[in-house]
Amino acid sequence: MLRKFFGNIQIISLLTISILIYINFQVFFISFLPNPFTLTFLIQIFLLVLLTKKPWFLIFFIGLLIPSIEYYIFNLMIVIIGISIFIYPLKKDKNIFFENSIFKLNRSIFPLTVLISYIQWFSSDLWVNLFPIMRFGNLRGAGFQIEPSFMALPLFIYIFLQHGYYINCESYLKKIRIKRETFIFAILIVIATKSISVLVILPYVFLLFSKLDIFNTFIISTSFISGFFVFSDRISKIIDQINSINSLNIVFLINKAFGSWRNIPDFAIILNPISFLFPTNPTNLRDKINMFTSDLGYSWVISTFNYFSAMFSTLGIFLSFSIIIIIGYFFIRRYRSYNQKYSFLVIIYSLFIGFFILPKGAIIFWFILSSGLINVKINERI
Repeated sequence: MLRKFFGNIQIISLLTISILIYINFQVFFISFLPNPFTLTFLIQIFLLVLLTKKPWFLIFFIGLLIPSIEYYIFNLMIVIIGISIFIYPLKKDKNIFFENSIFKLNRSIFPLTVLISYIQWFSSDLWVNLFPIMRFGNLRGAGFQIEPSFMALPLFIYIFLQHGYYINCESYLKKIRIKRETFIFAILIVIATKSISVLVILPYVFLLFSKLDIFNTFIISTSFISGFFVFSDRISKIIDQINSINSLNIVFLINKAFGSWRNIPDFAIILNPISFLFPTNPTNLRDKINMFTSDLGYSWVISTFNYFSAMFSTLGIFLSFSIIIIIGYFFIRRYRSYNQKYSFLVIIYSLFIGFFILPKGAIIFWFILSSGLINVKINERI
């Protein structure tokens, strides 16, 4: 039966299927883990190690056993592996994840996740009893994750794989169905989660499926109207914050308004570039972050959340920019002939999402992004 649905499944396909299922339903695992955030990312990294056949990644796991530097090693591991798995498909021209078996699974599993999110609205007590770590707000489904914002990564993967399915499909009518269902389920999960992190993934739908027709016009209009009602309380809060925060603190206005600390370490690095010019001492990374976040009124923040703060706090600004420039040069030389489907705007927006929005441990983002580039390149050859 599985073979009939997925076709000829090989080891690589089994790993990609496992990763896709894990990303969408990791609450089954993290609800029983002692340190859910960290271990969730480590499991994801381990699966990617197996997929890319790079056993040297496991050296970092040894470093995690040394208490004095384990947090620095954790951040460094995420940065190095993130860079490596972004380059991996580009070097080998392998569009891993972009194959029919994964397309079919993705097309089924994400709508199931959306359905569960809506069911949670009406049965929150049941879900909390099953998974105590889950939290619920008013009309806010947890998206089968530890918190709603963690649905941003599954949504990104869903949209990119749907786009891959779209450009690999020859039937015009099937292309229309793929595009429309992508719009619909993407908007539904934004409404279900009421998460800003999920909302900022939504533009990928318009960037990748860019042709404007009557259906798309209707969906875009519906998105704006729905967004106004779904996020009206947050919009009001932002307006109140604008009236109460002076211009010197405007850089973290959004964080104050949203009640989030996630980008505070980013601002701490940007506002103190001299202090982060070179790699941080591995034994005092948390102390250094805390020293500068305290100046911004967040004395309890001692950790990095996203890829930007993890990279620039461990490697330093000079080395980080050097790596980005080298990879950028390599990428531009090899893929400068890309068509509008992967335009400059898509790449820039992806860098913004990968560096500042998604959690640092969601490094599969970089793998899906580079694999998607390869998928477009292969289809251009055809």
